[in-house]
Amino acid sequence: MKPRKLRALLLVGVLLAVGCARSGGVGIAGTWNNSSRAKSQLWAAELVGVNLAGMDLSGRDLSRAHMPNANLRRADLHGSVMREAKRQGANLEDADLRSADLRSVDLQGANLRGARLGRLSMDSDPVTLQFAKLRRATLEGADLTDAILTRAILEHANLRNATLIGADLRGVDLSTADTTGAIFTQARYDGRTVFPPRFDPIRARMVRVATTAR
Repeated sequence: MKPRKLRALLLVGVLLAVGCARSGGVGIAGTWNNSSRAKSQLWAAELVGVNLAGMDLSGRDLSRAHMPNANLRRADLHGSVMREAKRQGANLEDADLRSADLRSVDLQGANLRGARLGRLSMDSDPVTLQFAKLRRATLEGADLTDAILTRAILEHANLRNATLIGADLRGVDLSTADTTGAIFTQARYDGRTVFPPRFDPIRARMVRVATTAR
């Protein structure tokens, strides 16, 4: 069946689940209801400035969702899929993003202070931030244990006191990132990884791996 052609209507403070340009999408601004139906229809959704603070969105597919300036503080997003989603300026402070798929997500200017981005359990997949845009993002105190950050953009990112134990940092440019107090034990890097001035990966107990052809 062909996707129906629907229009999205956004009114600040009002939820109007009247669809968007793609099937399964919803148009929202401001507030959010807690119905399971609304939460399940988030693929390619328009969520401009929406307040999802404390919401349980675990395991949801939010791929390509447009959520600039959204409030996701303390939201449960563990195991969710957010590939190619737009989260510029979003507040993800103290959010649970363990084992989430964040490939190619745009988090420029987002606040991830204190967010959990490690594994949900020893048997679960690590969080994936490959090719993610994290320019000027605040990751202070974030848990990025085992996170896959290959080729992520971290220009001027705040990584103060972040935990990156075992993280994959191949091809990452950290030259302008603030890594003060960050823990990099067993994090992997290669010949393309660029570090801040005076940063010593050996002293940080990082592991150098071969540069791949990718």
